Amino acid sequence: MIFALVIFMLAGAVARAEEVVVTLPTRAGVTETFTFDTPARPLAAVILFPGGRGAIGIGGRGGHPVIARADTFLIRSRPRFAASGFAVVALDAPSDHADGLSEAFRKGASHSRDIATVVAWLRQKVAAPVWLVGTSMGSVSAASNAIRLGRAIDGVVLSSPVSASGRNAPELGVTTLDLQDITVPTLVMDHARDACRSSPPANAALIAKRLTRSPRIMVTLIEGGGPPRSGPCRALSYHGYFGVEDRAVAAIVGFITARQPTGRQPTAGR
Repeated sequence: MIFALVIFMLAGAVARAEEVVVTLPTRAGVTETFTFDTPARPLAAVILFPGGRGAIGIGGRGGHPVIARADTFLIRSRPRFAASGFAVVALDAPSDHADGLSEAFRKGASHSRDIATVVAWLRQKVAAPVWLVGTSMGSVSAASNAIRLGRAIDGVVLSSPVSASGRNAPELGVTTLDLQDITVPTLVMDHARDACRSSPPANAALIAKRLTRSPRIMVTLIEGGGPPRSGPCRALSYHGYFGVEDRAVAAIVGFITARQPTGRQPTAGR
């Protein structure tokens, strides 16, 4: 039986539920913590996988959710997704990996069990399609779970996907996954000026070519924003859509809510 411990609340906008922090038991002795926010009638639900080590430090202070490391693109953009009519889950690392997720863990069965539990909980809360959305190293989690969970989810977004070796990706990110086994609509998005060596934007099209069983595919390259205020692989750079968060979120929202024929879609978002 899935149950949740709701710990903290934050007053939301009109016609939206309050943002809450939820902790679910997932595996023996392990819990998964995330924030949850939803409008009354969500268009879709997104589970956000942050980049880096994936440990964002969700807690609370004075009855309000507090996220210690909220600068990553998806986490700082969660109000934009909620304002677009989406139910939003922002994931922390599970309790047995509180110091962060390795690339191997992101690709493994234990991580998938955690996410399957979150998906099942979310299905009980909202009557809307459920999408996995990952950025940077979070794209590895999103892609791996899209493969493992199959049609238990409705789509996946790979944002600034890690596809080359780097500090957090000794195993080459999404490129070692069986991407041909993703069977849901997939958006591959990067910034045209992404200078992170682990996520060259030219590789977005190469990733898309391997999605041979996805019924709808789009490659989107975002332009504009900056100048960077962090290193090229960190959140406040082109890699993290710094200065063009609205444009990047709009591209994701547009793909998720689109009702297009199946098949490969043209590159867009320039």
